[in-house]
Amino acid sequence: MKEVVVSEKNGQIQAEIFPDWETEPNAEKRISDDIMELNKTLPNYKKIGRTLVRDQEFEKTTTQKIKRNQHN
Repeated sequence: MKEVVVSEKNGQIQAEIFPDWETEPNAEKRISDDIMELNKTLPNYKKIGRTLVRDQEFEKTTTQKIKRNQHN
């Protein structure tokens, strides 16, 4: 994966992912499989409930850190 932002929305953990499409053409399937396996090992309150796969990189600050959108 190239970039990942994990946040909470409506009481649910959400992972927003921008995969490296060049090296992982089947990224969506792999992400889904990996999250299902991870969730098997986590207590309910830590499980990833929603996954968003992005087509574009996240917006960055001038120091190249991911800008977190407070309105998601």
